[in-house]
Amino acid sequence: MCKAWGFLMYFTIFQVTKNTFFTLYHYKMKTIARIIFFELLFLGLVAAASVPTADPVGKWKFQAPAAPYEYQEGYFEIQKEGKELKGAFLGPENSKMPWEDIKKEGNTLTFGAYFEDEYVSFNLTFEENAFKGKATYSEGTVELSGEKLE
Repeated sequence: MCKAWGFLMYFTIFQVTKNTFFTLYHYKMKTIARIIFFELLFLGLVAAASVPTADPVGKWKFQAPAAPYEYQEGYFEIQKEGKELKGAFLGPENSKMPWEDIKKEGNTLTFGAYFEDEYVSFNLTFEENAFKGKATYSEGTVELSGEKLE
């Protein structure tokens, strides 16, 4: 009976030790996996937050070679009033055609303006001192690009 009891004690202690080891091992691995996951998440958020955004405020010259002749070249100006952006196309004799529905997300600026009673929507992407984009109106889409003057 003593031998059986000794074997049973040995087997029980071995099982407890083995289960405890594996339980601790799995707990540690889960903890390490969680730490790694949150570190990668944090690094991704930091990297996304550190992407610089171009400042569109200033005076710009644009070219739209495929646009109707009178709109192939021109100037526009973007100003910041408080937290809002205001923009306008600059015409002859300091005339201005104001923009509507201005929205900025990252380096992209979307807005609209009326040309001869037709609403034209713009989508421009800024990179430092230059931009590229599209103007969409009833007859289609026109590519445009430009550079910052001031």
